[in-house]
Amino acid sequence: MSTGWKGSTRRARLPIEWDRIRRKVLKSAGGECQIRAQGCEGLATAVDHVVAGDDHRLSNLQATCSNCHTKKTNFENKQRLTKKMAARKRPTEGHPGQQ
Repeated sequence: MSTGWKGSTRRARLPIEWDRIRRKVLKSAGGECQIRAQGCEGLATAVDHVVAGDDHRLSNLQATCSNCHTKKTNFENKQRLTKKMAARKRPTEGHPGQQ
């Protein structure tokens, strides 16, 4: 198991037929990465959700190389953390005499 799965419930939430779905997505993409970010390896070895979550429909899946997959995952995690931290911030209180 890769370190990316460590402590994650992600694998348990994948459909039973995930291996078949994964192979189908990779074949459909001709084995090529569909993200093509800077540093792309070209060869797709992973399948990623276009929109993060548990929507495993083929229309929400894309073939990706490990570099692009890592970059996308890191970006999504940073966005999630930023949103979480913003929700924790206490609203600034106005001056009692100016309300």
